[in-house]
Amino acid sequence: MSSKKKIIYTHKTPFNYIVVIEYDDIRELWFKSPTDYFLQSRISIKDLIAPRMTYSQLLLAGLFFTPSPKQILVIGVGGGLVPHYFSHYFPNASIDAVDVDEGVIQVSKKFFFLKETKQIKIHEADGRLFIQNQMGKVKYDLIVLDAFKSGSVPYHLKTLQFYEEIRSVLAPGGVVASNLYGQSNALKPNDLKTFSEIFQQIYLFEDPDKISTLLFATQSEKRVLENEFKDRAIKLMEMHSFSTSLEAVAQMFVSNEVLGKIALTFKDNFQKNQLKEAAKKNNLDNQEPRPYSIVNYNPD
Repeated sequence: MSSKKKIIYTHKTPFNYIVVIEYDDIRELWFKSPTDYFLQSRISIKDLIAPRMTYSQLLLAGLFFTPSPKQILVIGVGGGLVPHYFSHYFPNASIDAVDVDEGVIQVSKKFFFLKETKQIKIHEADGRLFIQNQMGKVKYDLIVLDAFKSGSVPYHLKTLQFYEEIRSVLAPGGVVASNLYGQSNALKPNDLKTFSEIFQQIYLFEDPDKISTLLFATQSEKRVLENEFKDRAIKLMEMHSFSTSLEAVAQMFVSNEVLGKIALTFKDNFQKNQLKEAAKKNNLDNQEPRPYSIVNYNPD
């Protein structure tokens, strides 16, 4: 029988209302809006490596495209599971973890055991401005887009222009992973269309209950066929003792058709000298209206 959930920490920042909840050996990070809560991260304090959320399990599908990433970028630190996980299985990889909210970074360190090391570098910065600063300096094999605030995603991290900038720092053979949230996110078809205008190949992985949808984008001319994912999963499991079955993840590949065909492209027209101010506005928790809004649906 599970113990009662208890709040062990709260903190309001300009970007998020942070809540940390604990029960049994589980610790969770939530963002609170005026009317709801949004789950961001979940760990077991007895086993920090095993992914405890559907999203973090599906994210491993990125390894089907880049099985041995050397340079990894994570935009949106959350509870720090993603950099922690990849640093464990790929000890030779360099990982940049970026979050605009200092409060989230501090919580990930204090309650979720994220540590800055020679391998993991944590940056307090807006994700888009960070990428612009990295242009011409580094190419990433795996880029994870997981920047959320309560009830929305900062719009400047969702546009055609942003994905063009991401493409410029993506290594040959690299992959971009974007968290499209659960079934309550009605804007997913727009994500698919926007990514499709920048990247040659788009793949979707989604659990049967539609709790999480992950989009993966590559610049490969050759498309990976559905029946190839299982073979790639088996090879990866032979290379690493993953706590998650990658064969099960491979089975969650779905056709792009599931998101429908009627969609708009997300665009922005910021001048270079306008972006910093626009990013600041979009990142704030009290921004209204929210161009990329989601409602809570997370029985995970």
